[in-house]
Amino acid sequence: MLAHTSTKLNLKHLKNKKAMALSDCIQCWDTPCTCGWDYKDWDGKTLSKHIADITQYRTKKEAEFIISWAASYVRNHKNWTDKPKE
Repeated sequence: MLAHTSTKLNLKHLKNKKAMALSDCIQCWDTPCTCGWDYKDWDGKTLSKHIADITQYRTKKEAEFIISWAASYVRNHKNWTDKPKE
C-alpha cells in the first residue's frame, strides 16, 4: 500500500525559476506549438533551419516537395496578412 501524500504543493523551490507549463504554447495549447506563436520571434535563418530539420527523416525529394507545398500554402492562404499576429 502506498503511503498517503499531501495534495498541497510546496512551490518554494520554483521561486525565481521558469516552471514547465502543461503545454508549450500559450496560444494554441499544443505541445509542440502548431500555430506558430512560439516561433514568432525566431529569425528567418533559424526558422528555416528548423523547418529543414523536421523533414530530415524524409527523402530529399519528399522534403523539397513538402517545403515547396508549404510555400504555396503561404502564398494562397486567405488569412495571411503582411502584419505579424500579436
